[in-house]
Amino acid sequence: MASYVRLFADYQQRSVQSITTNAAGNESWFLPLADAGFGNPPTVLLATPDGLVAQSVDRLAGVSYDGDLRWQQPHGAGLDAVYSDGATYYRTTEGDLYAINAEGKITLSDFFVPTSHDRGFIYLALPRPDRHILLHTFARSEEPMPGDPPQPDSYALLLMGDERYDDWDWMHEFEGECLPGLMTTDLGRVVILDGNGGATSFDATTGEQTGRFTVTDREFLRASLDNDNNIIAAMRTTDNTGLLASYTLEGKRNWELLLDTIPAGAFTQPPAIGPDNSVLFIVGNELLRVVNGEVQHRSPVLSAKRQYITVLEDSSALLVAANALIHLDPEGEQKFAVTLDPAETVTAPAVVDGKGRVCIATSRGIRSYE
Repeated sequence: MASYVRLFADYQQRSVQSITTNAAGNESWFLPLADAGFGNPPTVLLATPDGLVAQSVDRLAGVSYDGDLRWQQPHGAGLDAVYSDGATYYRTTEGDLYAINAEGKITLSDFFVPTSHDRGFIYLALPRPDRHILLHTFARSEEPMPGDPPQPDSYALLLMGDERYDDWDWMHEFEGECLPGLMTTDLGRVVILDGNGGATSFDATTGEQTGRFTVTDREFLRASLDNDNNIIAAMRTTDNTGLLASYTLEGKRNWELLLDTIPAGAFTQPPAIGPDNSVLFIVGNELLRVVNGEVQHRSPVLSAKRQYITVLEDSSALLVAANALIHLDPEGEQKFAVTLDPAETVTAPAVVDGKGRVCIATSRGIRSYE
């Protein structure tokens, strides 16, 4: 099991932005970032109502839509920055949860998240009503002493108030591994996919379990929820066959699509979901658009360590891989393409800002196109 970049604070992991663009691929500005070319490029780029937020290995930066650097903050590992309700949430070097607004003012500080401080991650940090935060954490087990058997990893789902480190309404703790939690479109339920082929849903307010099912002889690799709250999962069978499948939260299989053999570590993001519930998914060096389990068309993708797709509200898609940015219409036809210098590579999914411009993070900084 593995973590992956949470795109655009999209808690369904759909990789969708409710905006579109008329950009033609003409660069409007470039903001170089210190150390970007020295192993510290932005790997998360958020488009908020008030500007961009870029997260590098150890630094969080606020950037205006005109390319001006507003503020910078150091940050720690274990959480991909997310934007929600006027603030960006991130983890400090001490492991606490903080929030910062567009002006660089800290609006939440010293928030201690249990079960994630030592060798752990925060998979989900979603502000809820009455100053509560829904959290999904994952904790690596301690390194065993010589001669001792290894202990299992664990994960927790909990609803916390933001006043004290031990102020939580409820908590569920489990042994094993899981994928980051998925929220239903109304944010009323959270769905956890575990390492044993199990899918469990919980009420996000009460913590009550609302459903569970298990698929046998299969491993969840990546997953998202579509617009109807169906689980869209990339999976691997015990004989290393790749599958893309759709399940209801009650476990009914809607459709299944056989993929090529899937090597370990395949897929760099969950399936992306269009407004029409089409599924866009990168397999190897191809982008598939799937409707009801049938491949509608395929688009070539450059071979690269990072390959990302961003779906827009008109069902077009922004594809980035290696040193290229491509805007594809719903039929897979190219609307524009940008090719960077071969020494410069794209390092995060593309986003569209509040002015309709396309922004990308690269190994040298941030670029904007109109």
